[in-house]
Amino acid sequence: MERATSKKGAGPARPFFGNDSLLFLGANASEARVVKNILQIYETVSGQKINNEKSTMVCNCNTPEYKALEIQGILGVQLVE
Repeated sequence: MERATSKKGAGPARPFFGNDSLLFLGANASEARVVKNILQIYETVSGQKINNEKSTMVCNCNTPEYKALEIQGILGVQLVE
């Protein structure tokens, strides 16, 4: 993702396409399961399929590696640093 910049400094990342989404959740398995369930409901209701091979997740630098890997396993997406 591209970082938005201005005279006031860096801003949030801007998705390149209108169908890109950013989701934020706590670094725990229960929240990851809730997000996974919501995404599955979205797929069912909308008829659209989320491409997990093109989906990525990023964790805070303070997130222990074992938690990041656990969440990655639940969501089925690529973990990037």
